[in-house]
Amino acid sequence: RPQVHGFDLSCACLLPNQEHRFVSGADDEKIFRVFDAPSPFMETASNLLGRPLSENAAVERSPGATQPVLGLSNKPNQGGKREFGVGSTAEGTDASIDASMMVDNAEMLPQAYTEPPTEHECHYVTLWPETRKLYGLGNPTFSICSSTDGKLVAGSCKSAAEETSAIHVWSTNDWNVI
Repeated sequence: RPQVHGFDLSCACLLPNQEHRFVSGADDEKIFRVFDAPSPFMETASNLLGRPLSENAAVERSPGATQPVLGLSNKPNQGGKREFGVGSTAEGTDASIDASMMVDNAEMLPQAYTEPPTEHECHYVTLWPETRKLYGLGNPTFSICSSTDGKLVAGSCKSAAEETSAIHVWSTNDWNVI
């Protein structure tokens, strides 16, 4: 579930040679978001496929993601408590939130499965953390693609006039615009 902030996913691109990473854009947003697979997803996929999903065990992965109550991004899971069904951290949450809605993070932490997860598990514990935002477009996103080696990402925006049209290219090494 890459886009959980109210906009429909309008474009996405898997990045070759980037260890289960993708970039996506949503309707009415002017940014692209980069997501990395969390470790429980990798373990579950490996279990279900019956083979390792990644050749590179050295890639450090987040244990999952949460979505802050008023946030628009899937944040890497850092431990502590979460608000059930929303995914905010307990620190800084509104005191009006019913304490019964809070659960220990250990109960909600993503885990590796040996069979397909239930709908409930998919809904709450399979978020991929957003690792970066790609800025620079002046209009809502339209398309995203990558080079065949995964070292470059190009994104374009919607436009009604030539002067507001844009295509930006980012390097995936440092995520700077080229």
